Amino acid sequence: MRITITCGASDSDFPGFTNRQIQAAVNAAAGLGGGEVVLSRGTFALEDSVHMKTGVVLRGQGDGTVLLKDPMVEDLTMHNIGYGHCEIMVEHPERFRPGMGVYITDDRCSGGFLATQSTVTSVTDHLLGLTDPLNCDVSGANGGRIRTLFPLIKGSFEKNFAVRDLVLDGNRSANGKIDGCRGGCVFLIGCSHVTLTGLECRNYDRDGISYQQCYEIRTENCHVHHMAGHGLHPGSGTIRSQIVNCHIHDNGEDGVFYCLRTQYLLLQGCLIENNHRFGICVCHHDHYTDILDNTVRNNGWEGLFFQTILIDYGTGRDATVARNRFSGNGHTEDEPRYAEIQAVEAMDGHHMYDNVVEPGDKIPLILLKRNINTYIFDNNFVPVCGQDRIPGDESWYSSKNVGKDRSIDDYPITEETLAHLRHICR
Repeated sequence: MRITITCGASDSDFPGFTNRQIQAAVNAAAGLGGGEVVLSRGTFALEDSVHMKTGVVLRGQGDGTVLLKDPMVEDLTMHNIGYGHCEIMVEHPERFRPGMGVYITDDRCSGGFLATQSTVTSVTDHLLGLTDPLNCDVSGANGGRIRTLFPLIKGSFEKNFAVRDLVLDGNRSANGKIDGCRGGCVFLIGCSHVTLTGLECRNYDRDGISYQQCYEIRTENCHVHHMAGHGLHPGSGTIRSQIVNCHIHDNGEDGVFYCLRTQYLLLQGCLIENNHRFGICVCHHDHYTDILDNTVRNNGWEGLFFQTILIDYGTGRDATVARNRFSGNGHTEDEPRYAEIQAVEAMDGHHMYDNVVEPGDKIPLILLKRNINTYIFDNNFVPVCGQDRIPGDESWYSSKNVGKDRSIDDYPITEETLAHLRHICR
């Protein structure tokens, strides 16, 4: 029998409505070998992430449980602090206290994995102690900044945990931008066997759900909307993840953004609509993906886009795109968009069938170059090929039905990839 610990209401095991009570409950459950932490109805104020631990399930009461990020505090850093230091010097230390989540950058390490996201451990004169070392030299003379920005839910090299049935509100109007490689309403790095179910992620000044270098992440029945960045951002070597039955809409960038080396991903049964850029964007070395049974509509750029390659080993190899419905995409005024679906010349091994593009003013599908291993059949449209967007005949694409039973499970994960996963998901 697994232990259950309650948090929030006055009669709870850990009464109180801040991240400190939630974290104490999560730590207690983890220390007892795992268990469930049940949050009561109410709004919890967060000055730092809830740091998930192996074996713990965090569960709320649906839309009655809200985790709300505190307003941002910021300051300039002083002097030069080098890579690997667990400290930073600030001009106004009185603005900070131990337990605050912080995001540290300067003009050279302004985002991505060079930025540092950490927690303040101490305040001594102008020196703040940090739980995590700096990922880059930070110079006050080079625009060094520290801001209280953090993921609302964070998992860092943990496994076998779940977050269910609660609202994550990023309080966007009172906060600033954090890069999606370091933050999100939910941010995971080096985690494995994680389930995110029944979450509403809203109003965060970057991405909704971002996971990097992870294995077996399942996101199901989540509602992700009004992010400044992407709705979902699976990336950086993540293997075998599933995004199922989610509603992803009104985000400032892409609905679903596959980042580098995201492989063996299932995207199924989602409604992806009204995002400012692509509905779905597949990028570099994002091989072996099943994009099935989704409705993708009214996004500013293409509904589905296979990105131009930056690296020799291509984009989106061995993708299956089936039974999706596209409509009204490509309406942005940012720049001209011509198609509901566009794929670059590097794609190889695509199977695209039983898709529907509803009639409109956009070309249903543009292929920049035909590949012999790409099969497009039993859709309600005929593709066009090349930069000139001229319809052709079957000599440049295959309409041959090669079967409809292929999936990512047909491509075994190599031992080299498994060894990599064992290293990062420790």
